[in-house]
Amino acid sequence: MPVRRVLKRAKSKYRVIRIMSDMSILLNCGTYHNIQIGDQFRIMSNEVEQIVDPFSNEILGVIHKYKAEIEVTQVYERMCVCQNAKRSASISDAALAISRSMSIGTRLRLNVDPEQISGGFKAENDELIQIGDEVELIPRPQDPANQDPADQNDQEDS
Repeated sequence: MPVRRVLKRAKSKYRVIRIMSDMSILLNCGTYHNIQIGDQFRIMSNEVEQIVDPFSNEILGVIHKYKAEIEVTQVYERMCVCQNAKRSASISDAALAISRSMSIGTRLRLNVDPEQISGGFKAENDELIQIGDEVELIPRPQDPANQDPADQNDQEDS
């Protein structure tokens, strides 16, 4: 049986390195890190909530809060441009998307720190995106690089 190599993306700490506008931010990862257009990230908050079992008072773990989910729209060797992964939708957007097999809606603005961009405005949401915020890569669906090798062996044996 041939040996298959499973390539996994490196678990690196990628960060927001520049806020270009309230629509686009720059991350410190690119094709060198196996990042592709369409990849998605979560901008992580420093806030975590400790979860305690109300019956046993046992600490079960923590839940990490995320500021936003973003999508790579341009990729370079060691950096990428991202925009909000969430979109607003309208009837005309939906009709256009169906006719062109595209995503529905226009991209929503990111909740960035307006003091770090020119011409920005103060957002009224909880946490602002700032330079230095850590981001977490959201695994691609059905990407063999994101599967456990044991799972792949089980699939090959069946």
